[in-house]
Amino acid sequence: MPLALSPSAPRWDGQARNLRTYIRLVERMLAATEITDEQQKLRWLTEYVDPDINDQWTSFEEYTRGDWDGFMSRLKSEYPEITIEEQGSMD
Repeated sequence: MPLALSPSAPRWDGQARNLRTYIRLVERMLAATEITDEQQKLRWLTEYVDPDINDQWTSFEEYTRGDWDGFMSRLKSEYPEITIEEQGSMD
């Protein structure tokens, strides 16, 4: 069953530099709605991205296992810009 998406829901524009902000907004929403089940968290995270990205992310082994932390690590390896932003960039 598809999730009910609000028009004010966070969306990711596909730009790697905006992924960290997107993740943070989804995590805030999950905390506010008290969603703690890792598979549900992953499901919500992938609902707010482009269908092609959704297909890619939901094919990750970490998604299939329902491993939130593993999925976040996988995103960091797929989008190294997240790690660069966390560490601070010289730019």
